[in-house]
Amino acid sequence: MARAFTVHQFVALVEETLPRMAQGRRVGVALVTGVLEPFFDEDVPPAEGRVLLARTMRSLDATAARGGFPVVATTHRADEPLARLAEERARDVRDVGSTLVRGPQRSLDAFA
Repeated sequence: MARAFTVHQFVALVEETLPRMAQGRRVGVALVTGVLEPFFDEDVPPAEGRVLLARTMRSLDATAARGGFPVVATTHRADEPLARLAEERARDVRDVGSTLVRGPQRSLDAFA
């Protein structure tokens, strides 16, 4: 899943589109890139962002449990308060460090 344009579109992708896409299919893994970035939108009040992020993490966990597949969510904002909130809500967190890649996204930190 790629990042949506707004935080509300992102939440809709996680809550509605991902479960629908996984329904009736064999899914090996769901990759959700840039999971924190939508929550840093200056138009989203911090309190609303925290609520929406917690809701998003619960939804990802529920979808993974129902579908029997892991969800790998990536971010490059590992030191931010929202990252700590995401880590608290994630079932399992792995710091894979920064990996240099050729292309538009230069580094990637991931948690699963």
